[in-house]
Amino acid sequence: MKSQILASGNDDGTIKLWYLPELELESLLTKNCDVVRSYLKNNPNVNDEDRNLCDGIGDFSDRIY
Repeated sequence: MKSQILASGNDDGTIKLWYLPELELESLLTKNCDVVRSYLKNNPNVNDEDRNLCDGIGDFSDRIY
């Protein structure tokens, strides 16, 4: 099975690399996009270019918020 790398960073300058199987990464993206999709679409402080970050990801990508 193919693995992918997820990088995360912290305010203290640390970076962690997470080696994830492809299916696990897909699940992680889906779950998190389902959580933040409404925030991205409706928060007036989100930049226009970031509003559609989760389009096409997750089970609810065609839902209207």
